Amino acid sequence: MSSKRNPSTKYGTLLPQKKDRDFHKVFFYRTAAGREPVRDWLKQIDPASRKQIGEDLYTLQLGWPIGMPLVRKLEPNLWELRSHISNGIVRIMFTEKKKASGHF
Repeated sequence: MSSKRNPSTKYGTLLPQKKDRDFHKVFFYRTAAGREPVRDWLKQIDPASRKQIGEDLYTLQLGWPIGMPLVRKLEPNLWELRSHISNGIVRIMFTEKKKASGHF
């Protein structure tokens, strides 16, 4: 008898196995001049930290909504992603954008 385990992230969020599981897109803030400050900053940090933040963003995309220790609500419609890296915690603020249908 084979036992199939559902793949999951380190926080226990299941990876999408069915069409009904949403994968939330990430869009970085873009200035009027077209710059993306968060993406620019990510390109400048050390590879290990960038990898950890990327994994946490991926977990967020797969499992939203998520709570602590990865995501903390700050205000209505404002959350922070909390990535633990070698020299502390990186916090990335985010919000949701609903589609016209009312879904994310």
